[in-house]
Amino acid sequence: MEDSGMSAVSSVAEPQVQARAAGIAYLITIAAGMFAEVYVRGSVRSGDPVATAEHLRQLESLYRLGVLADGVMLISYVVVTAMLYALFKPVNAALSMLAALFSAIGIAMLTSAMAILLLPLVLQGSSIAFEALRVHGATYGLTGLFFGPYCVLIGWLALRSGWLPSWIGWLMMIAGVAFVLDASVELAAPAIARRIPDAVMLISLLAEGALAIWLAVFGVRPTSRRE
Repeated sequence: MEDSGMSAVSSVAEPQVQARAAGIAYLITIAAGMFAEVYVRGSVRSGDPVATAEHLRQLESLYRLGVLADGVMLISYVVVTAMLYALFKPVNAALSMLAALFSAIGIAMLTSAMAILLLPLVLQGSSIAFEALRVHGATYGLTGLFFGPYCVLIGWLALRSGWLPSWIGWLMMIAGVAFVLDASVELAAPAIARRIPDAVMLISLLAEGALAIWLAVFGVRPTSRRE
């Protein structure tokens, strides 16, 4: 009886640990990514190559910190991917694996893009920083083709499991569609993409932020966990 009781407690505790680990890692991912992309590169980036180079010269230490933050973001995202795969595997093992693979491709793309950010630090030239940030930004946007399906699948798994509020699952699915549409339009019709308000991508921040906070604070509903 004692062994069966311990087993029951362990089966309940395991998804809670996975959920909270995913939530905390997700919050770190979002915070580090926002710091690097919005604050650091937003401070350096300019519409003029000479101005961008000057900003980088003045803010080189901050720029380097931003690259480090990218590394922290990607390490945390690996943890998120692994924990969510383990968490949702009992719901649908194939789709949970597929979601993890989509995420892994996006993470690999962002990891390779970190090398682009190093170019202005090792090469001289007034236009290097400007062009490097442009290429990095384009690569960042292209990852939506992979993070989009990831969000859709995680949203569907969350809905199917019943472990999380349904609105979080729907938000994740909507965010995933927004990711794919934004990346597709940016690639196929950049002139149209420039007319799309940046606020559209706030959907992803809202959805992923809500999922991260809920997992970190509340975990999942183990009593409704499907075996």
